[in-house]
Amino acid sequence: MTHAARIHVCTYVCTGTMYSHTLSRNTLLRLRRRNNCTSPWYLFFLLCVIASCLVSIALFPPYAQLPMGSREPPRSSPAVSPLHAPRIRLHTPYGDIAIALLTEAAPHTSAHFVALARSGVLSTFSFYRAEDNTFYEPATAFYSLIQGGALGADKKPVSVSSPELDVIEAAHPNSKWTVGVARAAGSNGNTEFYINTSDNSALFEGLAVFGEVVEGREVVLRIQKGAVETQPLMHMLSSYVPITATVDE
Repeated sequence: MTHAARIHVCTYVCTGTMYSHTLSRNTLLRLRRRNNCTSPWYLFFLLCVIASCLVSIALFPPYAQLPMGSREPPRSSPAVSPLHAPRIRLHTPYGDIAIALLTEAAPHTSAHFVALARSGVLSTFSFYRAEDNTFYEPATAFYSLIQGGALGADKKPVSVSSPELDVIEAAHPNSKWTVGVARAAGSNGNTEFYINTSDNSALFEGLAVFGEVVEGREVVLRIQKGAVETQPLMHMLSSYVPITATVDE
């Protein structure tokens, strides 16, 4: 018997006992001597007990919410915590950055970047861009992030021959420390990614977020400080930061 069932049994017994005490002791003794089961008082007592049980069942149904064949209340499976989710680890000269994948919010995008890490494509990338409000006097930037991608021989970003993502999984907001897919207008994106160092949800609505930085946040901030302005509202890192990517199994 479950704990909930014990509580209901006790409720029925106690409620019935309470109603039974509404009759005087002498009245019950008289009914017992007469053995008169048709006495109005005896019938009233039985009706009170039955009514108390029905009211208790109506107010506290023991298994009203249980699925058929189950004896215990259903337990919902907890969402995957970022601390226990699969991870991509980015090794940089400043230290490691661990990205927990949001496999429930962005399963296809997460799998895509895991494939890029395992195939060695991510290990050819570098962090090359950073933005932060504090770079401007007065502050005019609208977001804070660092961005990574492939660089050509001239140290300029280039596209990588990789299949474009089939869908844009934009269920998760671009909150601080999340990782999203950078994309050009009309594209779903494929390999470029960024790490939010502020809450950019209002500005980056519609961009796919697939991970969250759970280790190495101080590394991200160190990389961000190395940016220099190359054109208005555009900052590139003075020294690009190479990446070697692995997947924590």
